[in-house]
This record gives sequence, C-alpha cells and structure tokens, in this order.
Amino acid sequence: MESIQVWSRIKETSSRMQETLNIWKLKINFKSIFKQTWYIIGLSFVIIFAYLLRPYGNDKVIENSTLSESLVILIFFNNGLILSIHELGNSIRNWRMILLSQLFIFIITPVLMYSLVWMLVLSNTITTVLATGLMVVGCLPTTISTCVVYTDMAKGNTAGALLNACVSNSLCVVVSPFLLSILKFSTKTKYPSILEDINQAKNVFFNLLVSILIPLIAGLIVRFILSRFASFRNVWLEKYKKIATPLSSIFMLINIFLVFCSTFAKNSARDASGLRDFFVLLCFLPLMHAVYILTSFFVSGIKKLGFSHADRVAVVFVSSQKAISIAIPLITRIYGYDKDSATIVLPILVYLFIFISFYFIFFTLTVGLEMNAKKQNF
Repeated sequence: MESIQVWSRIKETSSRMQETLNIWKLKINFKSIFKQTWYIIGLSFVIIFAYLLRPYGNDKVIENSTLSESLVILIFFNNGLILSIHELGNSIRNWRMILLSQLFIFIITPVLMYSLVWMLVLSNTITTVLATGLMVVGCLPTTISTCVVYTDMAKGNTAGALLNACVSNSLCVVVSPFLLSILKFSTKTKYPSILEDINQAKNVFFNLLVSILIPLIAGLIVRFILSRFASFRNVWLEKYKKIATPLSSIFMLINIFLVFCSTFAKNSARDASGLRDFFVLLCFLPLMHAVYILTSFFVSGIKKLGFSHADRVAVVFVSSQKAISIAIPLITRIYGYDKDSATIVLPILVYLFIFISFYFIFFTLTVGLEMNAKKQNF
C-alpha cells in the first residue's frame, strides 16, 4: 500500500514537471514568433497611431520631407555597411541568373501585374488610385536583407541573391519611374507621366539617386575602408550585423508613420471604401504572389539555363519580394503627399504582410518537420 502511494506521488511530480516544461517551451515559441513577426506587429501599431494622431498630421515636423528623406538615406547607408563586397564579386560571374532575375523584376512582374490590374479596373472592382498603388508594387525591386535571409534559410545561392538585390535596387532609380510612366490606366489620371515633363523627370531621378543609390555606395565604401582594420572586421562588424536589419526596419516604420499621419490629416481615411480596398487587396495580392513564385520557379527550371537548385531558390526569392524601403521614397517623389497617398501605399503594406506571414508559416512548418524527422531517426 505504501509503495503504491509513493508511485502515485512520483507520477504526480512527473506530470507537474512535464506541464512546467511545456509552458517553458510555449514561452520560447512565443519569443521566436515575436522575433519573426515584430515588424508586422509594429506596422499595425504605427498605422493605428497615425490615425489617432491625425490632427497633428498637418504639423510642419510631420510634413517635413527632409525628415523622410533623411530616414531613407540612413536605411540605404545602413544596407551598404552590411553588404559584403567579396560575396558580390564572387557571384558576378553567374550572369545568366542576374539577367533572368532582373528580367523578372522589371519586365515580367510589371507586365503580369498590369494585365491583371487592368481587368480589375475595367470591371470597376478598384479605383485608378488603388490601381496606381498596385503598379508601384509591380515595379518595385527586391529587398536587400529579407530575400537574402530567406534564400539562406531555404539553402539557396545567398551570394547570387545579394548581388541581384543590389543590382535591382540600383536600377530602380531609373527603371521604376520609367515603368510607372508607361504603365498607366487612364490618360485622364491626375498623376501625369514624368516623361511629359523633362524637369520633373530630372527632379525625380536626382532625388532617388541621392536618397537610394549614393547612400548605398557610400555605405559600401565606408565598410571597405573600415574592413582594413582587423578589430572592425572581426568584432564590431559581426555585432553590428545583428542590429542593422532591425535598425533599418525601425527607420522604415517611422517613415510609414509620417506618410499615413499626413494623409489621414487630409481626410483620406474613408472607412467604407478603405475597408473594401483592403479586402480586395487581401484576395488579389496572395494570388499575385503565387503567380510570381510559380512563374519564376518553372522558368528558372529550364534545362538550357543550367541553373542549380540553389540558383533556382535564389531566383524565386529575388523575383517575388518587394522593397518597401524603395516604395515610400518612390511614391512621395512621383505622387507627393496628398489625400490619396495612403491608398497608393496600402498595396505594398498588404503585400508585405502577406509575404512575411506566408514565409513565416512555411519556414516554421519546415523546421518543425525536419526536427521531427531527426528525432525519429535518432
């Protein structure tokens, strides 16, 4: 009888320990989930705060374009600091992958987006203003940091992804405004083509050059000079890499706050139409994202191109992601701050939410399956 009581106590103690262990694991999972999704959470709070603080949207500090430009310059200077010149040099030989990736980013993707958005405009599903925002998404280059991280997680060609990201971010200064000038939905749009006004075109190109390309090159030069010192290369650079991406994300959140707060102040927040636009985007953009992924995957699989599996993974991630850090300066330079700015920015925010959520779920499930397989083999 006594032995039975001892055994029951042991079982009870064991079950309590198991419950404590499960709770501890749950906390760890929540922590890892927050690390992956903090940007989306922050984005939601930023838009809510921008709406709540809309009475201050006309304030000179919020409407000051110099502050917005400074944040963009800091983002791309920061990106230049963490880029590896050695990796870029090694991957430049794979010219087929570079050519195909840029072809997807600046020709195939914009044409696919234009074709599908045109049908939505003809059916009166969306307005020409929202269609303009969707075309901005279609004409954007890929991200520099995120596409490299996801390519690495999927065991792809990270050096190739990094080089293509840098090339597309450099070309977008000229190519993206040019594409947005050609792929319009109405000749009566209040946003005229920059090709119709040479002075405006020069102004747009110069502003994008100063905001994006020059800071990126400056960051690369500073990194190259400082990398001559062993202490910087071995200690400081490794520490800085860990905070570089979150730092750029914080700068981007501040910039998004400035845009939305200013546009909400101009009474652009029309609840009924805004909610309808959001649901249309929530249905349309996942479809568009899937089309990008499948098209790039099957085209890169053509045998004559001679791509390895790692190259194909890089092409898929480079072709399907869009840089919000480029979107904000591009929209403000071409379309300015007006009552429809929030509507034009909305598609890229929804697209960002979709692809971060999709890849987070995908990689979480993949890692979980791999860990289960290892446990079974063990």
